Amino acid sequence: MMLGVLLHSAQVYNPERTWVIYSNTSNVILTYLVHIIHLFRMPAFFIVSGYFCLLTIKRYGPYRFINIRLTRILIPFIVTALTLNTLQILILTSTGWKQFDLNNYLLTGEWVSHLWFLINLIVYFSLIFIFTLISEKIPSFTYTKANHLLNKTPVFLTLMTLPLVWLTIKASSKIGIPIYMDILGIIDVYELLFYFPFFLFGMWLRAHPGQLRKFSQLNIFVSLIIITIFLFISGKIDPKAGLLQTIAKEYLHTTSIWFSASVCFYIFSNYANLQSKIFMFFSDASYTVYLFHHIIVISIALILTKTNTDALTGFIILITLTTLLSVLIHKFIISRYKYFSYAFNGKKSSHVKASIN
Repeated sequence: MMLGVLLHSAQVYNPERTWVIYSNTSNVILTYLVHIIHLFRMPAFFIVSGYFCLLTIKRYGPYRFINIRLTRILIPFIVTALTLNTLQILILTSTGWKQFDLNNYLLTGEWVSHLWFLINLIVYFSLIFIFTLISEKIPSFTYTKANHLLNKTPVFLTLMTLPLVWLTIKASSKIGIPIYMDILGIIDVYELLFYFPFFLFGMWLRAHPGQLRKFSQLNIFVSLIIITIFLFISGKIDPKAGLLQTIAKEYLHTTSIWFSASVCFYIFSNYANLQSKIFMFFSDASYTVYLFHHIIVISIALILTKTNTDALTGFIILITLTTLLSVLIHKFIISRYKYFSYAFNGKKSSHVKASIN
């Protein structure tokens, strides 16, 4: 969640100029940083989300689970979209970066902005809730032959095999299943399907603590070598060369994503798995930081881009000020006042944990 600040700050000075606002000065280092963060950030996030989904539904049952989760996600989503995102588009319009059209803004889902992943979570939680009601039992990931086989398979081989799930989903588009579409302008079916295996994998890790330990302790040097080699080869393959080349490129890239998520878990398992007031504070603040950072990055970047500040200097200033301001907003406003806590963190009382997981 906190990496959103780093990612979007880097986008301002990314030579590719693909973000909502960009500077005339740029640095290719920040392009690599953007691609590296993209590789593991959201996959790892959805694995964590799936893990806590199963934990919550087992602890509280399906009805309280869906109430807790939808409150935590839906309320901040609506409030942020109506307030911060509306203010954001007005700022971009007044400064010439956007041409505002109300119909286009509403119908194309532009109002969602950086909150797209919350919609994915709402869909995933709803599906698990419905499945639990229909099957009349909590998903256990315990009794199937496929699950038994996975438990016996080394994690290394599991990560090499899981990308085949995505290849199968993509192949379904060839027989007419519409995966390249959006629903109501806010649900990207492609992204929804792409991240769902990561979410389910997180649930599976919760059901099998032994597999979580194996996943988190996979040799980091082996993982980094695989990621580097696979990305290098993938980058050299021309997707227009033929079907086999396209499949190979997609497989290598998706496999590198799975191993990147493993590296993320390895780092946190070995270096952040401790009782720390600092970690707890930033964990609690992470939801607020993510919701508020987008408009803060844009506002500060609008000033910096007029000064022609060196890209790396501007990047450092941007992440420092954005992090500071968003953390202060959490500490002195969101966590102290129950109405703001409920509106932006989905919590009905102040001075409570605000992690969406």
